[in-house]
Amino acid sequence: MRLRSFARGVLVVACFIQATTAAAADCGRSFAHSQVEKLVKAIEAANTNISQHRVLLLHELRAMLERGSGGNGELNFRKVAAEEVLLSSASISTTYTLAPLERAQLLLQLRNLMVDQKDMTNVERHLSIVAAGVGDQSRTSLTAINQLLALESRPDIATDMARLRDSVSDVVAVFEKCTMPEGR
Repeated sequence: MRLRSFARGVLVVACFIQATTAAAADCGRSFAHSQVEKLVKAIEAANTNISQHRVLLLHELRAMLERGSGGNGELNFRKVAAEEVLLSSASISTTYTLAPLERAQLLLQLRNLMVDQKDMTNVERHLSIVAAGVGDQSRTSLTAINQLLALESRPDIATDMARLRDSVSDVVAVFEKCTMPEGR
């Protein structure tokens, strides 16, 4: 009786592992180039807005230095400098999502050119590995951007950081089920 119960438990676990492994292996097959391209463009657009805010803050800092006001001016200078650091950190966090996402995009283009099924399977396996990395990196980036957004005090910048967060969140949603394939 115990042996039968144990055997059923092992069977259930084996079926779960097989289903999970199949999902991970299929991860490379499940993406369309256009889907990943849309994610890349959304992140790039949001990051462009963040970069524009950084430039404006740097101009503001330069003007403050040229005025050379002391007292309150130094406090304001530190606040603006801190805002620029937040934006710089958000932009850096974004690259941790964007770089593997662009690798996935390249592999998708390559997969679409494959004629031989064996070659296509190899590319899909590599794509599965990259997709797992995209998922991991985008979750890390999302956490960092959420923390930075909580510190942001300027409404216009906060709005663009929220757009960046939403773009990275979309990547997390698409790649969340991707795990490293077996044998990696």
